[in-house]
Amino acid sequence: FCKILETKLGEYEDLLTHNRIWRERTRGVGVIGGDDAVALGLSGPPLRGSGVMRDIRKDQPYAAYADFAFDVPIGTAGDTYDRYLIRIEEFYQSIRIIRQALAGLPEGPIVGKVPRLIKPPAGETYHAIESPKGELGYFIASDGKSNMPYRFRVRPPSFCNLQALPRLIKGHLVSDVVALIGSIDIVLGEVDR
Repeated sequence: FCKILETKLGEYEDLLTHNRIWRERTRGVGVIGGDDAVALGLSGPPLRGSGVMRDIRKDQPYAAYADFAFDVPIGTAGDTYDRYLIRIEEFYQSIRIIRQALAGLPEGPIVGKVPRLIKPPAGETYHAIESPKGELGYFIASDGKSNMPYRFRVRPPSFCNLQALPRLIKGHLVSDVVALIGSIDIVLGEVDR
């Protein structure tokens, strides 16, 4: 899988990264600086494309991320092209992580036995992970008496990243809007409230 993906990434880079027309249409388009990206609540590639070093896997390692060596790509221009480059580099870093994980995989069953229901303890908690699109957070509140929490909320990255769209499209051509929306990589199902 990793070799095939690397080959495909090379093809994508030949088609886009080194394409003069693509660069002309995306460089300097939809620029958001680091301070503005933070103020807008961006996360993931849109935030890192603005030059902000923030990746939950590095800042607050969870699961096995502390055991893996990988780089967090950071942009400099904060434009559509930088956000694209961040995603391409994140593919390469994901391949790097996958290879390390496979090399360290112990012998034995790959599926552990986990109870079907886990009674949540009383209290509230919020936990976020670094999803491919940005910070994906979960808030859970439980009274500790039931197998179900009484409150559960999801903070999807697309909902927050979409808040940048008015800022991104201001002053640009209608023909740029598709690339601008693609550069923040929203999923409409996450945005629907």
